[in-house]
Amino acid sequence: AGGVRASSWTGLTVVGDTLYAADLQQARAMNADTGETIWTFPRNTEETNQGLFYATPTVSDGGQVFFASQLTTGGFISQRRSIVWALDAETGNELWRFEGATDMYVEGGALGGDLFVIGNGDGNVYALDREDGALRWTFETGHQVWATPLIVSDTVYVGSMDRTLYALNLESGEVKWEFSGDGAFGAQPALDDGTLYIGGFDDAIYAVDSETGQERWQFRGEDWFWGSPAVSQGTVYAVDVKGRVYALEGENGEQIWRKDLVTDQNQPVPVRAGPALDGGGRLFVSAESGTLYALDADDGFVVWSVPAEGRGMSEPVVRDALVYQSLVLGSARLRALQVEEGREAWSFPAPQEE
Repeated sequence: AGGVRASSWTGLTVVGDTLYAADLQQARAMNADTGETIWTFPRNTEETNQGLFYATPTVSDGGQVFFASQLTTGGFISQRRSIVWALDAETGNELWRFEGATDMYVEGGALGGDLFVIGNGDGNVYALDREDGALRWTFETGHQVWATPLIVSDTVYVGSMDRTLYALNLESGEVKWEFSGDGAFGAQPALDDGTLYIGGFDDAIYAVDSETGQERWQFRGEDWFWGSPAVSQGTVYAVDVKGRVYALEGENGEQIWRKDLVTDQNQPVPVRAGPALDGGGRLFVSAESGTLYALDADDGFVVWSVPAEGRGMSEPVVRDALVYQSLVLGSARLRALQVEEGREAWSFPAPQEE
C-alpha cells in the first residue's frame, strides 16, 4: 500500500428526505432539507460512549441503517473494539451489533439480498445477516480492506490493499475471479454496462470485465486515484490525489478532458474522495482544504467553488437541488449547498450553536 496508514473520515448518506451521518461521537439522522436533527445514537455521549463513528452509513429498504464505530477501552492496556451497528432508521434504536473484526472500518458496507457486507482493516470481508447480525461468511484478502464493496445481483466486488480486485459469490464468499493491478485499491469500483472502473495507488484507472475479470483497458495518470470513479452516459470521471480531474471514454479509456484544480497560488489541490454527479451535468469534488467545487461535466469548467473551514475527506452526496458535504476539523461538520450557485442552505452545527 505504499506505506500509507489506514485512516477513516466521517461520511454521510441521503435516502428520501433523511440524511444519515457518521458524526464522530454519534450516529445521526437529520432532515435533509433543513439540517434539523431527528435522532442521535447514542443519545447522550457523556453517559454512553460507543466510540467514534466514521464509516459512511448504509440504509436498507427494510428500515435499518448500518453504522460502524471504533471504541478504545481504557485500563492498564488499552484495547480497540470495532463494531458494526444496525439501528432502526426511524428511531435510532439499536437492533444488533457485530464485534468480530479486529481493526478499523475505514469505509462503509453494502447490502445484497439478506446480507450486509463490509471490509475491515484486519484484511477480511465480513458478510452479516442483516436481520440479526450473525456472521454468514468471512473472506480473507492479502492486506487491509478499506473499500466499500459493490454488490450486483449475486456478486460482491471488493478491492483490497493487496492490489487485487475480487469478485465473490454473495451467498458463500467463494472467489469467482481475481484481478491484479500494480497498486492498492482503496475505494469502491463503479459499474456501467458490464464494465467495472476502479482507480489504484499506481496512478491508473482500470476497466475490468465484470463477468470474467479480464482487463479491457487502463489509463495512466500522474498520481494516485484514491476515491471511487463516477460514470454517466458512457463517460468515466475520476480525480487523483493532486486534484487532477479526468473525463475518460468508458469504451476505450481515451481522455476527453482534464481539469487541474489549483489554489490561488497555483498549487495543486489535494483530494482524497471521488467525484459525485447530479442529473443536470454537474460534477462535484470535495477537496481536503474544505473547498467544494462544482464542474461542468461536459468540459471540466469550474462553475463555482465554495471554501469551508475544515477538511473535506469524503465524497459529496447530491439530492435534487442540494449537494451535501461532510467536514472534519472545522466549525461545521456538515453543510448543504445549492447545486446551481453554491449558496449555503444550512450547516451543522449552525453558527449560533458554536
